[in-house]
Amino acid sequence: MNTTKGIFYSILAVSLIGSMNACAKLLAPYINPMEITFWRGVTAALILTVGLVLLGKSQFIKTRNPKAQFIRAFVGTTTMTLNMWAITLLPLSTVSSIRLTSPLIVLLLSWPLLGEKVGPRRMAAAMVGFLGAAIIINPLALWGEPIPTKGLIVTLVFTVGTAFVDLTLRWIGNKQKEPGLTTAFYFLVLSALFTLPFAVFMPSMPAAEIILSPETSWFLLGLGAMGALGMIFKSESFKLAPVSVISPISYSILIWSVFYDWMIWKHLPSLNVYIGAAVIIAANIFVVWREKQLHKQVHSASESPSVA
Repeated sequence: MNTTKGIFYSILAVSLIGSMNACAKLLAPYINPMEITFWRGVTAALILTVGLVLLGKSQFIKTRNPKAQFIRAFVGTTTMTLNMWAITLLPLSTVSSIRLTSPLIVLLLSWPLLGEKVGPRRMAAAMVGFLGAAIIINPLALWGEPIPTKGLIVTLVFTVGTAFVDLTLRWIGNKQKEPGLTTAFYFLVLSALFTLPFAVFMPSMPAAEIILSPETSWFLLGLGAMGALGMIFKSESFKLAPVSVISPISYSILIWSVFYDWMIWKHLPSLNVYIGAAVIIAANIFVVWREKQLHKQVHSASESPSVA
């Protein structure tokens, strides 16, 4: 493993994904969330395909389990569309903060869906993380106005959907033994196909105008390029460094979200968003640490000589 290189790739992947979200929000005044998902799939799939061919990794285009890839792509497309919708309704920093609870939702769902045991300490950490989400949502209006209901509902459904995507990816990776780049390729291609009818029959503006207009073309290119490159670097980072090292880096998406909110939309999060995000991140870090400790205990037990 090359941990330093893996960390660099992970930081780069998160910055690209944060920039992709900003491009999606910039496209929102021109096209609807379903069309954003379509164009993201088309442009990113083309860029990823070219990249795999140029890097001599075209073998990743082949899949051993098209059924599993179809399921992942369907769940992922639904979630991606909700993501695009959420960031058109709320600031990037608010959506990103609430989305950080998705690993905690995965933790709770991994027992009934994957049969993975979850102890009381990690369960308690998940509850603390959800408390952090409640601080961000601000239902009692302790920090100004609470989050608008429509934006909140879309973001919460998107967050739960992200958890199901993660569970599906774990199932595909562990049970179906598919490489991450293969899953990324089929997700992008199938997401474009799933949303094609909406782009063809219910377009907000003609396709040629979307592609050629200076108001949308650069955002469209950024949406696809950063989405594809983000997937490539994220996949490579997990090959080069341990999950326990890479996972906390994903929280830096908040830095990029706050940066773009401030730079483009002149918006800064209220204090409760920072507090809630800190609580969620702390809960996630504890869960990762606890899982690492449990893994060490199991490993040590398996290496201990048996007593007759």
